Amino acid sequence: MSTIATEIKIDETAVRAAAEKTIAETCARHGVTREELKPEAIEGAYNHAREVVTAEEERKQNPYYQENVRLREELRAARMESQALRDARPGSGQTATTATSGTDPDIVAQRLGPAVWNHQLDSNGRLAACGINPSINTAAFRAEIKEYFGPGSSSMKAAELARTNHPRYKLLKNAGKALRLI
Repeated sequence: MSTIATEIKIDETAVRAAAEKTIAETCARHGVTREELKPEAIEGAYNHAREVVTAEEERKQNPYYQENVRLREELRAARMESQALRDARPGSGQTATTATSGTDPDIVAQRLGPAVWNHQLDSNGRLAACGINPSINTAAFRAEIKEYFGPGSSSMKAAELARTNHPRYKLLKNAGKALRLI
């Protein structure tokens, strides 16, 4: 069995930055200046920094470490989406109409923050975070949203829907915002 040695490239600026940070902390801790430190201490700080940077580079090149980082990020995103779904559930003070038409996407986006709302949730995730069943996200449903709220739609038609079937109007309005069609 042969082992393949990979050459680790060490970033000397990172070594220098880590060593200088250690030297500054040591000087502050002991109340001395850099000039008062022994040359062996400074050399020791640089050697330690080189070892730390080398170990970090080796860890980054390890495929198991890379897989671990990827899985941790997936887990973090799943936890955030789960939290978003829990936060968006209708509370005890909300009516049944709010539960079916969902929570206002602007409020949910503000609660979750722009990073989660814009980059981590897809269309169905944003619908679910608003309390709207993602299974309604069909081409016909999107066409209905565009019919009432899209470019070239009639505000009279939307107002008529709001007057005659307000829960449906709120559902279409909130889903349209969550799907970024409005």
